[in-house]
Amino acid sequence: MLSADETQASLTGAWRLMLGKADGLRLLDLSADGFWNSFFAIVVAAPALIVGWVGIANELGDPDAFAGRFSML
Repeated sequence: MLSADETQASLTGAWRLMLGKADGLRLLDLSADGFWNSFFAIVVAAPALIVGWVGIANELGDPDAFAGRFSML
């Protein structure tokens, strides 16, 4: 499990990379341990994912919403 400092550095690095700043790469742990620790991100993202899935599941009963979502593909 990652410490709070490692989590903060990883999130900051990822954010800087999303902004197009290459210096965000130096904040990421590029070792083999860093690779395996990166799977901990699902724990961090799980609350937001669950809220999104519940919102989509509630709309699936509405045929118009489903057809609209399907047409986006």
